[in-house]
Amino acid sequence: MAEALDEAVALLAQLARAATTRALYPADHPQSRTASAELVSALERCLRRRGEDEITFLTVDQDVILDERPLRTKSMYLRPFAKLMGRLGVQRVTLARGLSASEAEVLASAFAGIASFDGIAHVAVGRVAVALGDDGAESGSGSGGSARGGRLDDGDYDSGKGAFAGLAGSGAGIAQLDQLVWRVVEAVASTSRSMLLLAPVRDFDEELFQHSLNTAMIAVALARALGIDGDPLHAIGFGALLHDVGKLALPRQIWSQEGALDGGSWEVARLHPELGAALLAGVDGVPPLAVLVAYEHHLRWDRQPSYPATSRQPGLASQITAVADSWDVMVEQASPGSTTRAAAIAAWSTRAGTYLDPFLVGQLVTWMRDDEPAAPLAPSSAR
Repeated sequence: MAEALDEAVALLAQLARAATTRALYPADHPQSRTASAELVSALERCLRRRGEDEITFLTVDQDVILDERPLRTKSMYLRPFAKLMGRLGVQRVTLARGLSASEAEVLASAFAGIASFDGIAHVAVGRVAVALGDDGAESGSGSGGSARGGRLDDGDYDSGKGAFAGLAGSGAGIAQLDQLVWRVVEAVASTSRSMLLLAPVRDFDEELFQHSLNTAMIAVALARALGIDGDPLHAIGFGALLHDVGKLALPRQIWSQEGALDGGSWEVARLHPELGAALLAGVDGVPPLAVLVAYEHHLRWDRQPSYPATSRQPGLASQITAVADSWDVMVEQASPGSTTRAAAIAAWSTRAGTYLDPFLVGQLVTWMRDDEPAAPLAPSSAR
């Protein structure tokens, strides 16, 4: 039955992709139509493989359950599906044979949080009764978050800033930066999106550190949404925090120019991924993933020419960092009054499918849209 399980996971992946695609494009856009059609096809393949007319997924905490068993796979789409279910206030979704493309579009729009769910003939949703243990706690629930939690404080910021600046010299301060990343992980787990990102700063060194810290917080939030936790989550945050450290090795006048860099300055600026990777490779205590992220964070998802000059596709940690990095530059750090936030997001979203992984872009748009949960789906038994 391994093939049937694979098809079920593929169906969840396509539902998550359809939702993130719908978050980026209007319903009549070719990308949205294609995603809806592929969702219908994925459902038909899954049901055919299972020999059934419908399939039901349950979510309890962060687990996705099929046939009374949690799905234990490495798919990065499981956690996004569970989170979408949570935003919509339901724990059960049943998809039945006969789902049409138009119904799939309505479902994707509801999961994207941009349309209400008015009932779909071949989809049923509802809640799950969770049994309580003797102590009154939900069975199967997680152990909870860190006791520290909360927003980063001034001490975290100041110590991290000094350690970051020191990387270009002695390379000291890695232990401080390591602790800062753990604080980022805690803060992201317990703080709303609107409280995460930092205010504007005064000079280049501080601006670079602020951008790096913002990028780390966004990257950690995005990685958490994909189900990454613990040490791997910390490693991604560490790589994101240090992704631009190569800029410290470049002449200061490169970054003090007004407006776009000229040809010669731009060619020098494009060296910062290689310089950053070389710098980090020579510092004791820097994890190899951070070196890789520094080198790869400007490589394109579609493998077209970029910098450094290689055609390979960047790894997942580098792709997450690239999405977070470009969001902070193009959306969060846009000059006041230069454009509306909606226009900035639209401009950034055009990088999906070329420079950036479109699924990760859709995930971030969905998470960043607002701090309010989506309108809940009305429980239904109709088919």
